Amino acid sequence: AAGGTMIHLDTDSDAPAPAEYAARLAAAAQLAGAAADKYGEGDVVRAAEALVARLLGKERAVLFATGTLANLLALDRLCPRFARRVLVHPDSHVLADTGDGAASVMGLTLVAVEPAGPGYTAEATRAAIRASRIGRVRQGIGAIVVETPVRRGFNELFPVATMDGAVAAARAEGVATHLDGARLPVAAQAAGRGVADFCAPFDSVYLSLWKMLGLPFGAALAGSAAMLADIEHDRRRHGGALPQLWPLAAMVLARLEAAFAQWPEILARLA
Repeated sequence: AAGGTMIHLDTDSDAPAPAEYAARLAAAAQLAGAAADKYGEGDVVRAAEALVARLLGKERAVLFATGTLANLLALDRLCPRFARRVLVHPDSHVLADTGDGAASVMGLTLVAVEPAGPGYTAEATRAAIRASRIGRVRQGIGAIVVETPVRRGFNELFPVATMDGAVAAARAEGVATHLDGARLPVAAQAAGRGVADFCAPFDSVYLSLWKMLGLPFGAALAGSAAMLADIEHDRRRHGGALPQLWPLAAMVLARLEAAFAQWPEILARLA
């Protein structure tokens, strides 16, 4: 437990009862200041986003209500006009759990790579990228997605050496890399790396703020300032803007750093 929040390892996170959530929010609201934000414009949201960016070692981070939209907007930003295909594991959340949102909303084509258990190899990555470039009509792979642990694989981890090889292969081919960090603190600690070090090879990182971290809802997307420029407009364009984000921002400021810090002890106890 961190700050009184129990993390249950047999599920992503138990939603707090309404009275408990209200008490947490009341305590966190003291960090929000006197003025609420307006559609994410406000000091408390900027402070929370800066904290997430620092923890993930990225130049900028932006808060989202849902991880689905954060993932899809990241891939849309990473993939240029003539490389609108995205390489994914067959069991990945983006492929299996977003209702073809990549295709129907973002105009992206998801390509399932040949799997190697919960991951995929450098060789399979290179082969898929190069195969996408030989058609008569140019349409290459613009990004790859790494998800670890894999929920549909009963939270089996993408072996870190295999992951490093696949990411390096993509970067060598000029293909962007995106980390689906729904359970990022677990993945980083299991790899023996700090969170920022784990995120370093990736152009963008989606972080769930409730899975394995105990916050009630929300997500963040982190990357370079250029990659995230004006993404608030896309967030609103796709129906993801909230009139006030301060409840999420206040909870991030009050609880996120402590929630990250608990994972080395948790996994040490399980070792």
